Amino acid sequence: MKTQRLYEYWVSRLGNRHVTVIYKELDLQKTARKVKDKANAIVAKLYKNDRGRLDSFIVGGFCGPFHQTIFMRRVKKTAIAERLKVGEVGKTLTVGVRLRLRDQISSNRIRVLLHCDQGVEFLVENETFKRLLPVPAVVDLNEDVLVVKALTFRPYDWEPIIGVPVSRALTAVSPLTLRDQVLEYLSSPQDPLVGSMIDYSARAIDAMKQPEVDTYHGKYLEFGGGAPKGNSSHATRGSRTSRKGLRSAMPSKFQDLVSSGSIEDCELFFAKDAVGLRAKTKLRLRPVIGELVLRVHMDDGDIDDFVAYCTS
Repeated sequence: MKTQRLYEYWVSRLGNRHVTVIYKELDLQKTARKVKDKANAIVAKLYKNDRGRLDSFIVGGFCGPFHQTIFMRRVKKTAIAERLKVGEVGKTLTVGVRLRLRDQISSNRIRVLLHCDQGVEFLVENETFKRLLPVPAVVDLNEDVLVVKALTFRPYDWEPIIGVPVSRALTAVSPLTLRDQVLEYLSSPQDPLVGSMIDYSARAIDAMKQPEVDTYHGKYLEFGGGAPKGNSSHATRGSRTSRKGLRSAMPSKFQDLVSSGSIEDCELFFAKDAVGLRAKTKLRLRPVIGELVLRVHMDDGDIDDFVAYCTS
């Protein structure tokens, strides 16, 4: 399978607004109307002679447009920064991991785009076949905060990538596997775990308390005698337009949630702009393990603003 087809898919996932802007900037013939056709034209123009620019578009996708899972860790800044500065762009860094772009944003911040090979098995017309796919991941080190962003694949993504009708994928591209590949690359005998997960429960609770934010689901640890004794989970139900937040539907349960101090899982909807995110953003947070899932396309806003809020 040609990598060019993957770039066409990745660029298309930037969404119509961003793809159209790029399409016009490149002064391409204004014959393409669909996002897919515009993305294909963009990649056709840049793939052979300016792939670095394509890679910069992919990095931009991780700022909001892409469905993605984000992992946050506290690390030893100097050691990780030196590791990220090693290696030639376009070359393999370790088994299954290649460097596509490096950006020294400031003296305290460096960001890289990696391609991590993932083996995926598909079912096509009652036959199985395997493909090794390079999947993009962004590593962003800002001071002592390490952020790993892994692209989320949806079930209906495979056919345009593979080029044949796919009955289903028998194996999944897991964000956790991508994270582990990145951390293995960054690990050392002195720091085999690459720092520690950031528990941002306090920030998640601050976000839930904002009047502009609805909490649809929350799971938290209960403590007794200074030790965890179990967890509680509460959620509301309803359609996208009728669903109410816990604050109004279950006020006593909501107070228990925001008073717990240790949030395992929560689902937030931003009715208006708040804490660095635009209205209509929907997030799944897993604060105690330093994880965040963005499952909607963000035309405006930057998920990095919210990550900075969580880790500050």
